[in-house]
Amino acid sequence: MHVVIWRYQVREEKREEFRRIYGEAGEWAALFRRAGGFIESRLLEDCDTPGHFVTLDIWADERSRARFLEDHGDAYARLDDATAHLANREKRVGTIVCGGWPF
Repeated sequence: MHVVIWRYQVREEKREEFRRIYGEAGEWAALFRRAGGFIESRLLEDCDTPGHFVTLDIWADERSRARFLEDHGDAYARLDDATAHLANREKRVGTIVCGGWPF
């Protein structure tokens, strides 16, 4: 498994839109589903700190994600640009490579 982790701080007035777009049934997951090797996206919200979110994008392996970016990089960039207004801060936390999901 190859899990890419992102952290976001989302503006109060944009949180519902953020949840819709970044959630399991949202636009990001729909884009990722175009590729083989995509397993799922998870959206986690910090209950103690309003507006703080983490996403987990789960792929079968690193090659699957790399191939997605090769094949759909333009669509990824367009969606990234279209959703940039939702967060005050966005940071790629890192990647976890593990033996299986769920871990």
